[in-house]
Amino acid sequence: MFTCVTSPVPLFEIEVYEATGTVCADTGASQSVGGELMFKFLKNRGQKFTELYLSMCLADGQQSTPLVQKATVPITVCGRTFQTDLIFLPHAKGNRTLLGVDFLKISGIVMNMRKNYWYFGDKPNCRIPFAIDIPLPTNDSPVELNNSSCPTSSISSDVPVQRNPADETETSDHHLREEEGQDLDAKERNDLIVLLNENKDVFRLGGEPTPFVKHFINTGDHPPVSTAPYRISPNRK
Repeated sequence: MFTCVTSPVPLFEIEVYEATGTVCADTGASQSVGGELMFKFLKNRGQKFTELYLSMCLADGQQSTPLVQKATVPITVCGRTFQTDLIFLPHAKGNRTLLGVDFLKISGIVMNMRKNYWYFGDKPNCRIPFAIDIPLPTNDSPVELNNSSCPTSSISSDVPVQRNPADETETSDHHLREEEGQDLDAKERNDLIVLLNENKDVFRLGGEPTPFVKHFINTGDHPPVSTAPYRISPNRK
């Protein structure tokens, strides 16, 4: 519904009310800006807007103070919902929705541009590849969004994330270290992390010795020989 018509990076899959699409993150924009498609969708849905004059400075250095419209809407990313102030330029045509620094701050999203993935600051081991642009829908029906790649709980942006030390201990063992899986791309790493967590009972550290395997040394016809656990100098033998 709000899909960018070009393919800039980074792109995020978002959900606003019952509609979904891909939008762009812009670290050069201090304020999030809603695109033409989102503006039309919210107007048709009965969204309330407030008008105000806003001093703006564009990337080319041009400054102006146009009359804009502002609305607070719930933006859901990967299962987490954040109440976000969006600025709309009523006379703009074909502009896309940009999530600015204000949204990146309240969401805690961290982007790795070199490796082409992002993650939430409180879940650095759940790395999600940037979205791939999809064609605009041919009708007004929402586009289905698949959140299965990073299952999380929906939380509001005004509720701080409560971090349980026990949970951190439980989940800290089920991820790849930075030096592991270096040949995997972001999606492959994330798939492997999901597999580890789905089978955390198998991969959990500690526990009783396995009853399925026994360690033994076959000495043949000779009795076991006791040796030092490590090599020592001839003077100490």
